[in-house]
Formats: sequence, structure tokens, C-alpha cells
Amino acid sequence: MRLTMGGRRSGAGRQFQNERGREIMAGRITHFEIYGDEPSKLAEFYSALFGWGTEQAEGLDYWRIHLDPTDTSTVGGGLTYRPRSDPKGWLQFVDVESIDDTLALAQRIGAKVVRPKTAVPRTAWVAVLADPSGNMFAVWQPDALAFPSRNQIEGLTSGTTNQGCARSMGTRCSRPA
Repeated sequence: MRLTMGGRRSGAGRQFQNERGREIMAGRITHFEIYGDEPSKLAEFYSALFGWGTEQAEGLDYWRIHLDPTDTSTVGGGLTYRPRSDPKGWLQFVDVESIDDTLALAQRIGAKVVRPKTAVPRTAWVAVLADPSGNMFAVWQPDALAFPSRNQIEGLTSGTTNQGCARSMGTRCSRPA
């Protein structure tokens, strides 16, 4: 079922162009993340199990997963510390044309914001939502100019906020006791 507004198709499933002029289908899955208490060991596990290439991002507690280990230009997913005591599992990221419009629509139709909009520096804007049944997913708006506000940076580095804590995006957050 597709929601409509004034006879037009609404939602994230439309075509748009990225900053390089490439057509992108909003609504496609962009990548996945795997969470664990020892991500370096998980990187070894998935490399051995599926033959995925993994590399730790410089200066971060984040491992990029290359589904094709011979092609490090594409990232299929990532590995990092579990953000809080969330359920075990993988988080899917969905491309959207406008993260602000998508968040407004999602909340209007029953989703809850789990992690508010935050920047993955010079990469994208991201937010994590829970659908009406509590299933979590992320929305992802590519943006080469995205950068966290000063308040987000201070909250992340001091560990004083969980809402802006984007450990799954590669920033360091305080670990629970």
C-alpha cells in the first residue's frame, strides 16, 4: 500500500540525483551494520565465514565491510560496538531524498525517533526510527557537506547524551557500566 497526497505518490520511493548527478532510487537499502561487544573479533568472524573484506576506519571503533574483498571502493556494511543494550541484530539503512521530510512523515504515520538526525561528517545525514511494531531501521540522506553541530560534537565527546550518540556512525561514545 502506498500513501498518496493530492493524487501524487508520496514517501521515499522516488528517483533523485546525488551530488555527482547519478540517479538514485530513494528507498533502496544502502548498507547494513552489525553490532557487538568485540567488533574486531566479529570482523574476523565474518571475514572467515563469508569471505568479506574488513578494514578498521582510521581513528574510529568502526570496521568497514567490503562484500567483495577485491573492491575496497564499495562498502556493503560496517561493524561497531553495540549502541546501548539494544536487541542483537543488523540495522538496515534506507536512502531518502529528504531526511527532514521523511522524519516528519514517519512520525505522522506512527514511527518513533530512536536516534535523532545527526551528521556522518562529510557523508550523510542519518536518523534511526522504530516502526509502529518497534522494528528499528535507519534513514540516510547522502550529503557531502553534512557536519554535526557544535552541540552534537560536545555531547558525543563528553558522553553526556545518548540521544546524539552515534557510535554506530563511527564516533566514540561512553560505554555503559
